[in-house]
Amino acid sequence: MKSNNYIPMSIRVVKRAVDIVASIIGLLLTLPVWPVIAIAIKLDSAGPVFFKQLRIGRSLPDRVELFMMVKFRTMSSDAEDRSGAVWASEDDNRITEVGSFLRKTRLDELPQLWNVLIGEMSIVGPRPERPALCKGLMSQIPYYLERTFCVAPGITARTSQSRLRPNNR
Repeated sequence: MKSNNYIPMSIRVVKRAVDIVASIIGLLLTLPVWPVIAIAIKLDSAGPVFFKQLRIGRSLPDRVELFMMVKFRTMSSDAEDRSGAVWASEDDNRITEVGSFLRKTRLDELPQLWNVLIGEMSIVGPRPERPALCKGLMSQIPYYLERTFCVAPGITARTSQSRLRPNNR
């Protein structure tokens, strides 16, 4: 039995084709602004331009796929050394000035188009969450992990963080 036979093959092929075309177009259209973003990040704070973070991908019958999501760095490079895995808040002092602008405009997410192109993510899908935060979410939201069953996480997934936050803020 195939792990995702409940989604017709034609739908899977079209969705993947749309993801490939959209990510290529998105990358081509936005690549000219990437050097500007990179320079702004480097001038604003020390550390790398890109930020890679382990995220949960598709859930399959025998495993959960993990992948490294790529974003433009919006926080100080040692942000999690002090706090560990926590959600950012609106007044979070770990977020840099350039990072605040990138987050408001969603420009920090442009590198995720690469994750879409190589098949780790989709343009539309459930929010890819961090493994360290998943246990709390699974205890608070029924069927939390099942929402990713055979579905790639998406760039455009925007779930209100207040709905997802565990009660222990």
